[in-house]
Amino acid sequence: MFIVVGVARSGALGAIVDGAGAGTGAAPRIIRDHVGLPIDFAIPVADKLLMENGVRNGFILIGSSMISFGSDIFKLLLLGVNMANVSTAAVHTAEHHRQSTAKNSLNALH
Repeated sequence: MFIVVGVARSGALGAIVDGAGAGTGAAPRIIRDHVGLPIDFAIPVADKLLMENGVRNGFILIGSSMISFGSDIFKLLLLGVNMANVSTAAVHTAEHHRQSTAKNSLNALH
């Protein structure tokens, strides 16, 4: 979590904090299953460290981890993020829509 303080001190505009519950699946299993913090713990710790080190003001903290519903975003906002990354949910929605569209097209041909 101290990395986020270094990122802020380097002059970056912000950082994405990704919880242990997400990912692309490309990580080795030993890493995926045994490394990382839940996003509910990571965000408040990152927010607190940034404030304690005087670099929170103007630094954008983005939360990302299995965010699927508005309530997930609301919870992260309450925990200290400025934004939430919902890309995984969007990908799942797009894939579901693509599959539904393909099925409907096939049914229309019969």
